[in-house]
Amino acid sequence: MIKIEREKVCKPVSLDLSRERSAANNELRNNAVLLERGDSELSFSAYSQPSVKDAVKELTGSRCAYCGIMILRSDVSIEHYRPKGLVITSTSTKIKPGYHWLAPIWENLLPSCDFCNVGGLHEVIDFINLAASEYAKVESDIGKKNFFPVLNEDRVTPLRPGREQQEYPLLFNPCNDDPIELFSYYPIALDGENYLVVKPNNNLEDDDLKQRAETTIRLLGLNHLELAHERYDRIRRCKLAVSEMSQVLEANFNENTFKSRTVDILEFVSSARNGSFIGLCQRLAKNVIIASVRLLVDHELVDEMDDEAVLDDYICILEEYCIGYVAPVDIGIL
Repeated sequence: MIKIEREKVCKPVSLDLSRERSAANNELRNNAVLLERGDSELSFSAYSQPSVKDAVKELTGSRCAYCGIMILRSDVSIEHYRPKGLVITSTSTKIKPGYHWLAPIWENLLPSCDFCNVGGLHEVIDFINLAASEYAKVESDIGKKNFFPVLNEDRVTPLRPGREQQEYPLLFNPCNDDPIELFSYYPIALDGENYLVVKPNNNLEDDDLKQRAETTIRLLGLNHLELAHERYDRIRRCKLAVSEMSQVLEANFNENTFKSRTVDILEFVSSARNGSFIGLCQRLAKNVIIASVRLLVDHELVDEMDDEAVLDDYICILEEYCIGYVAPVDIGIL
């Protein structure tokens, strides 16, 4: 998961509301006529144009905006953060139409995988007791579908433009929320298998944010077995690479070897540029840097007082060879 910088991708011309005859404006006008007639079966097509799909994919480099996996071109779903035609509440109440006026709005569109968007019955790792870190495998109906949970189901109906501003969504919005703030990763062993699960960040002090994190994890199934196992495999291989670096340096330690091995590992971690879990790999890359600096200190090449300066130096390496610096986050992996 990463925070999406939507402003870095150009809004498709077809969704430009400043153009009177844009596809978005045409759709809004046509649906306004249907609503005036009392018809709740509206037409939504502006978001499905090829140029829109390409722009939506560009937001994340063809990764799912929620779980971070790489999506095959044919499997990319354009997800409406707020559902357009129908909304299902946490009490299973159906509201129709949904947030129809947001259907062609660029800021409401995200790329999604089938797991997060459509879901279905899947085995997931569920929290039994968050505080005690107790887990169990359960079968759960996951996927956002037409659900859009809000705090206390405090939603003004019928849904009308502007009323959504009064809601507090309980679904993570990768354009507005920082996943580093909301979520933490934890390696666990369950029934003889290893997984990396997502949990609400222990540092969250805001109860509403905690509820947003937990609701997102459960609704989207962010801990379904396949996903949690794939995450763990990523950190397992990274830990192995760091261990190998340490062994090589123990046998033949010099600054050139150290820098060369560090770059090798960062390039390994940064392989997610063309794969899944780029957000996780950014965190891993940061921890590789920290582990590298600790090795320098252990070999007395630098003073502990110089850690910050050395860290800055290797952040430059990270920026050159890897995927960009992210704020320090210790997730207990390395």
